[in-house]
Amino acid sequence: MKHNEAAIKAGSTNIVLSLMLKILVVVVIVFTIIVIKQKYINVGYDISRLSAKIESKEINLQSLQEAYNALADKDRLYKKGKAMGMKFPENTKVYYVE
Repeated sequence: MKHNEAAIKAGSTNIVLSLMLKILVVVVIVFTIIVIKQKYINVGYDISRLSAKIESKEINLQSLQEAYNALADKDRLYKKGKAMGMKFPENTKVYYVE
């Protein structure tokens, strides 16, 4: 009888350990899923912030391009030069040097 009681006790210990191992595995899986979801949310926020930065930079670039185009306008440069007393060189006074 003592042998049967020891076997039953060992069997119940094995069942308890098996159950604890299964619970531990489930807890680890749930924890992993939560961590992965949190990482996905953080990546989503990072993408959103970067998209906003890109949009801001594109607006800034467009503004700078418009300013450049306005400053590089040939008519404006011609008028500025004329106002400063500059004139186009005469064709007879142009020398090409190699």
